[in-house]
Amino acid sequence: LDSDAPKKCIQDLNELIELDPSYNQTIYVVLSIAYRRENDLNSSLRALTKGIQKFPKYVEAYQARGQINIYLKKFEKALIDFQNVINLQPYNGSGYIGQADSMKGIGNFKGAL
Repeated sequence: LDSDAPKKCIQDLNELIELDPSYNQTIYVVLSIAYRRENDLNSSLRALTKGIQKFPKYVEAYQARGQINIYLKKFEKALIDFQNVINLQPYNGSGYIGQADSMKGIGNFKGAL
């Protein structure tokens, strides 16, 4: 993934997922990162969602999807993802930080209206 060829990485990872969707949950976050390097945030979100559907307790995927949703100003969706992190790992501080960032974004968004 650190090479200059994220398109090749995307192709390879999608082929691996097609062959064995349960191969390794980390593949979905890596695929998401490859899509982000191509500035394809919608595909990045889809990869994370697919990973969460396959592995419902995949904390890192919820965190990554929440971060992308904050960037896209989809604060309510981000809050749901960070709440899932908190529910799965109540002592994982990143869920609370993400939740605070989401709430801050909602406040800033509503204040701009």
